[in-house]
Amino acid sequence: MFLQAIQRSIVFSGTDLEKIAREHALAGGAIMNVIRYASLQALREGGRPLTVEDLLQGIRKEYAKQGKAG
Repeated sequence: MFLQAIQRSIVFSGTDLEKIAREHALAGGAIMNVIRYASLQALREGGRPLTVEDLLQGIRKEYAKQGKAG
């Protein structure tokens, strides 16, 4: 599901999305929140390409909201 959401929403280069998806089990709504967070971070910084770190920061925020360690 993570891969489908990313591929429909944003174009990445050089990102290991499969590894991120395997390592971080998130529900559909949380995945979309991660994508939104990462997108906004990139836009705030001049519309630069998204990075793995943007996604990981978004994942950490989602885990924190759920009370999980990330």
